Amino acid sequence: MKTFIRIILLCCCSALLMLTSACVKQPTTMEETVDLRPAISFTPLNETQAGSAYAVYVDGLAMGTADQYLTGVAALRVLSGSHVVELKLNGETVLQTKIYLGDGAVKALQIP
Repeated sequence: MKTFIRIILLCCCSALLMLTSACVKQPTTMEETVDLRPAISFTPLNETQAGSAYAVYVDGLAMGTADQYLTGVAALRVLSGSHVVELKLNGETVLQTKIYLGDGAVKALQIP
């Protein structure tokens, strides 16, 4: 009878150890991804210049307004390569430039 009780206790202890060992936090790894896509930003001539009035086009595609991509605040991420960047004010092109951007490059363009 004592042997039977010892076997039961041993089984219970083993089961308890198996259940609690599953709760142990497993080691994890953390990797940080760096965005190396080139970026374009815009710098106003002065503090009163409204960047929201200028529409931004990259390779003919509307990308928003210049105030969304101000230098030091935010940047427009693009793919590496050559791009035609246009700024339009009231539908009229006020700046058109062709630029080449490599990985990790940041180009700040002056708003006219």
